[in-house]
Amino acid sequence: TEWWYFNVGDPLHRLQAIVSYFVTNPGNVLGGARVQMVAVAVTPDGPVTAIDSYPITAFSAASGRVDVSIGGNTVRAAEDGTLRVAGASRDGRLSWDLSYAAGTGPWFAADRMPIGHLGWERMSWLVAMPRAEVTGRWIVDGRSYVVHGSGYHDHNWGEWLPADALWNWAQFSDRGVDFEMGDFIGQPAGLVAIECEGRRTVFTRDQVRLVHTRWARDAENGGFYPVESRLWADDGTRRLRLTLRAVDT
Repeated sequence: TEWWYFNVGDPLHRLQAIVSYFVTNPGNVLGGARVQMVAVAVTPDGPVTAIDSYPITAFSAASGRVDVSIGGNTVRAAEDGTLRVAGASRDGRLSWDLSYAAGTGPWFAADRMPIGHLGWERMSWLVAMPRAEVTGRWIVDGRSYVVHGSGYHDHNWGEWLPADALWNWAQFSDRGVDFEMGDFIGQPAGLVAIECEGRRTVFTRDQVRLVHTRWARDAENGGFYPVESRLWADDGTRRLRLTLRAVDT
C-alpha cells in the first residue's frame, strides 16, 4: 500500500481541501488491486467529495523521484524542489492545479515501523513537507479559487492488513511551528512530533497519552468518531499538552 497526501487551507477564500493518490496491491494478488484518487474541497457552500477508482493500468510512479500518475491526476517534482499537484474528479465537480513549496525540511518519521499483530505488517512514513506554501487554483462546481495558503504533504508506504492497522492521525502547521501525530490503536507503535522555532522534538509511543473526551455519531456511515481529544507528551526534558477539537465535520 502506498499513498501521497496533500492538504491546503486558504483563509481568504474560506477554502479547505485535500487530495490523496492511493494504490494497494499493485501486483493484483488474488485480484485485490485498488487504485483511487480521493479529493475533498470545503467552501462556504459546503463540502464536495470525490472518491474515484481506476484500473491498475492507470497507475504509475517513479522509484527515485516524485513522479506519480493515476489517469490524468499527477504529482510532479520540479527542479527547484516544488511539487506540482494537478487533477480532476471524474464527475467534473472538482479540479486543481497546485504548487507546493516547502516551508521547512522533510522529516522521515518511520522506517518500516511495526504496526500490526503480524511481523510483516510495517509502514514507512515520510513527512515530506511539514509546512508548505501552496499556490495555484481550485475549481469547485464551476467556481474558481486562486489559492494562496498553507499546506502539508506526506507519503506512506508498506505492507499491512487494512483491518489490523487502525490509527489516530493529526497534523497542524503555522509559521514557525508544525505538529504531527500517528497513533496506532491498540498497538505500541506510534509517535508525536513538534517543531518549534527550528527545534524538533519527537515523543515515542510510551511517552504519549491520548484520550478521546467527546464523541459524535456518524449517521451516514455508522459508528462514532471523536470530536474532542486531549494529548499529553513528556520525554523528561520537554512537555507538550494539546486539546484537539473538530470545529466542523
